[in-house]
Amino acid sequence: VLIGRRAPDAAAAQEIAALAATGVNLRIEHCDVADFGALKRLLQAIEPALPPLRGVLHAAGVFRDGLIRNLDRPQIEDVLVPKVLGALNLDRLTQGLPLDFFVLYSAATTTFGNAGQANYIAANTFMEVLTEARRARGQPALCIGWGPIADTGYLARNVAIRDQVAARMGDSALDAAQALEALEQLLAGDISGAAVLK
Repeated sequence: VLIGRRAPDAAAAQEIAALAATGVNLRIEHCDVADFGALKRLLQAIEPALPPLRGVLHAAGVFRDGLIRNLDRPQIEDVLVPKVLGALNLDRLTQGLPLDFFVLYSAATTTFGNAGQANYIAANTFMEVLTEARRARGQPALCIGWGPIADTGYLARNVAIRDQVAARMGDSALDAAQALEALEQLLAGDISGAAVLK
């Protein structure tokens, strides 16, 4: 089940179609994970129609960059809400389920810092704290600090920003295949809090 606030863009739709052609059964649902009621209703609706939920991967993210002294309330809320409330809602609504994994996407900039992204780094820091709280309760949880990924997502659509971020980190960006390989290794090793860079 793929959940998003918006319909998939053309590139994502192509990837979804390619997966479906291999026999993968994908269900696309429109829902804001930051809306507790809407997410609860969606999970209740899919429960009788699908096999039991065994994993969660939360990759929501919004960028509203600006120097911290200039950030206004909407810039802060727009960035924190999808990550923080989304993660909290997924955590709360999956309590008691026998999950195999619960993965939260953070960013390597949370470790290294990045000018103009205090709101984004604060949101990612919360993800890391929630991960540690789940692990302390004996629940599955991994938080991954991704470096720039070149060929998919926000940075694929914003090449100049991708190159600036990669240059600050002293190396080039990952590609999606490398990121997926790293994700598999982190899940297999139950390694949380790692920054993944090329």
